[in-house]
Amino acid sequence: MTENLLDMETLVFDIVQDYLDGNRPFHMEDVIPFLQNSLSNSSIDLNNEGLRKILLSLVKKKLIVEGSILSRENVFENATRKKIYDFILTNSGVLFNQIRNELDISNYVVYWHLKILLRFELIQQEFIDNHHVFFDGNLDQDELKRFYLTSKKISVKLIEYLVSNDYGVTKNRIASDLKLHQSTVDKYLGLLEEVDVVISEKYSSNNLYFLKELQE
Repeated sequence: MTENLLDMETLVFDIVQDYLDGNRPFHMEDVIPFLQNSLSNSSIDLNNEGLRKILLSLVKKKLIVEGSILSRENVFENATRKKIYDFILTNSGVLFNQIRNELDISNYVVYWHLKILLRFELIQQEFIDNHHVFFDGNLDQDELKRFYLTSKKISVKLIEYLVSNDYGVTKNRIASDLKLHQSTVDKYLGLLEEVDVVISEKYSSNNLYFLKELQE
């Protein structure tokens, strides 16, 4: 039964691809009559409900998306879009401005292609530390924020410092040793605590900070 369903999905997807190739955007209720007509001379008997069920499955798998003339199969026929996608894959956790500047592509063009890649869930976007951050679509959601925050320069300095000072240190000591402003240390230690990289423990009247993996 599963194999038959997959075969039917492949058939329907191929017909939908023909529909999209005519520069017509996918709208389910418009595509169903096209599918019926295409299947009318075949031995396949699918009513509207059956076709709708298959189309919904294809949409759920992000092989097609409502309102787009593209399918997942031809998203990368555009060379600029493929270039942006490849850049995000090799620089996961990148910002919009970094994509624009590194690839020398205008704001509008970057925005347009990111929108398409997001609709097909080929990439992911998270709002972290007041920035829109773009990731590989296959990364685990729980790891996205950790991945981004631990790659920040100040985070790297804090982590390296805590590795060298695994007995636990106060915020004041960290700020003094690293010559960082107290508010900067507060901010980044807080963010690293949120993603379970850093932990704090109360000793006497002081909070001491540790790298979590060194305490396990």
